[in-house]
Amino acid sequence: MKTKELDPQNLGLKEDWAGNSIAFECPVCGKVFIVSKQLHGERHCPACGKSRGMVTGGRESGGNASIIWEDTPVFFVGHKYTRKAISKILGGSEVEYLPTENKRVVCGCFTLDHNPEAPNIIIPGTGKVIQREAKQFCEQDYPVPIFIKRRTNEWEYVGHYKAMRFSTHPADIAAHHKGSITPLSEVTRVIFLQPATAT
Repeated sequence: MKTKELDPQNLGLKEDWAGNSIAFECPVCGKVFIVSKQLHGERHCPACGKSRGMVTGGRESGGNASIIWEDTPVFFVGHKYTRKAISKILGGSEVEYLPTENKRVVCGCFTLDHNPEAPNIIIPGTGKVIQREAKQFCEQDYPVPIFIKRRTNEWEYVGHYKAMRFSTHPADIAAHHKGSITPLSEVTRVIFLQPATAT
């Protein structure tokens, strides 16, 4: 576990402290959230649940505020992992392309047969789970580890990426199909990803 004490005289760009309430960025997923002494005292990150903020009083009255979080799992760019190992570290399914845990996408596992432009662009197909995961991924505002399948039981970590925008326009879908084995008629959207500045 790691801990950071908020310095009321030197707050970071994504930190604030007003009265008995603080706001800060989750060190794990990047979600900015508020913790209030009156409402919470202590509150877990509403996006990933892997950090928590605590505040004991006011900024001007000698209160204390801190952030505690779990160490982020370490993957090395270019190294290959099995789906079982990825699932054990991050949670989520060993078979889905966007595994979820606690209603959030924890990583992306893409094959170039289905997504020829991965990791920069992916083209989800049809199906209740597939479409739900695609929607969830597009709604998240933080990066997740991305893996590309190189061969059986070998998924290469290529960095952290997040969904920047998506399109359901048929012309956009057709432009990015690029020979995918997913039939063009079954592609439901195009998702454009952006690499994180740090992994």
